[in-house]
Amino acid sequence: NPDKSKVELSKDVSSFGNTDGGFLIIGVSNSYEIVGIDPTIQNKPVDEWINQVLSTNIDPPLFYYDPKVIPIPDKDRVIVK
Repeated sequence: NPDKSKVELSKDVSSFGNTDGGFLIIGVSNSYEIVGIDPTIQNKPVDEWINQVLSTNIDPPLFYYDPKVIPIPDKDRVIVK
């Protein structure tokens, strides 16, 4: 659900901004299994979608590195760090 994901992503990244930072890896389950996500969300590449969500939902803006999309071999899915 992209709308729910926007809220959750914004909360998670904002939390990093309010503490000592950290890394967010999207596409790995709580049991550390690589499950991946679709490489596009709402007809946009996932990294562009993430940048748009963060730039429009976090105020004041915070510094973060551009998302790195990592393809999963033999699957049509990616992980994002």
